[in-house]
Amino acid sequence: MAYSVADLLGYIPLMEPVETTKTGIPNVLPPEFWTTTEDVPGHLARVVEMPGTRRVASVSPYGSPPRLVDKVSLSVRDIMLLHTIEEMAFRDELFRMLMDWGKYTPQDKMAKEEIVRQGEQWRQKHDNLDVAAVTLLLGAGAGTLWFDGNGKPLPSSSGAKLTVDQLVPANNKNQLNGLISASWATAATDIVSQINAIKVQAIQDTGYRLKYAFYGKNIPGYFAKNDSIKLFWQYNQALNTSYMSTGIMPKEFLELIWLPGQLAFYEKDDGTKVSLFPDDQVTFTPEINAQTYAYLRGSYPVPKGFAWGGSAQDVLNSVDLVYGRFRYAYGKFNPTAIVDTMGSTWLPRLKVPNAYYFADVTP
Repeated sequence: MAYSVADLLGYIPLMEPVETTKTGIPNVLPPEFWTTTEDVPGHLARVVEMPGTRRVASVSPYGSPPRLVDKVSLSVRDIMLLHTIEEMAFRDELFRMLMDWGKYTPQDKMAKEEIVRQGEQWRQKHDNLDVAAVTLLLGAGAGTLWFDGNGKPLPSSSGAKLTVDQLVPANNKNQLNGLISASWATAATDIVSQINAIKVQAIQDTGYRLKYAFYGKNIPGYFAKNDSIKLFWQYNQALNTSYMSTGIMPKEFLELIWLPGQLAFYEKDDGTKVSLFPDDQVTFTPEINAQTYAYLRGSYPVPKGFAWGGSAQDVLNSVDLVYGRFRYAYGKFNPTAIVDTMGSTWLPRLKVPNAYYFADVTP
């Protein structure tokens, strides 16, 4: 095969890489869902639940003997955290660029940047899993997480090989045991009264007042056409302007903070987009704090080095217990490669499951 002088002596300049699809998935949740953390040694934990009391003491005649009362009961159950661990190998093709191509600086620079880019994209996949799992828990999962045989999240129980159920009562799902008594898609439905009834029920069920309302894409349209809502928006210019300028719910309305779940999605390995929040769902939650929620971070032994020790204690001393996300790298031979390892032990936990309400508003 004949080559020209240009083929033999020339080279093609490398342009700056272009990110054709913006990395990451939308996070529509308040930061408290990730900053309200608890550390758990290992991956197992025992939960002790102490129900409070709203009963009253008894009135007795003055001077009468004391009444004998029962103790408040406790309940105990064990939970298992989720675990993620993956590895990525950088092999011969990048070694050659980094070790042998000293004179062509752009090629050497790109090889180094490619290793960094691959690591950043990989870390982003772990971030995406965190966001998708917590959003699914509040959205389509209605208090339950499902995973397929490859460990990937699912929007329903179909094909699930692993189910993580937060034990939300049946009365806190769908029509909330009759509190959603008529469809919000109907203009004549008194949505305001239904929301007020849900807030009252929350106080009676747990004592935790509702703070957030996460909603699907159809909810703003139902509100805009609803007779009971129009009265509020008609005489409150700020509410009316907020909706007219954005097309979504005013952020603060009826003593709740309304946040759109409609933007949330993740992408399957085949490129299919999966919506995380049903169109006609509203999820009502209490304030997210240490009393109602925790992002549990389990521990995992991570090596500090790979040298042999003189005793078992020497080997133990070369390992750190890392809580939550961890990452380390090591070299291997046959074939020669740098192996980058990343993982996490974690679980979003609804501490008070019956303080969360997952409403399907179109019965």
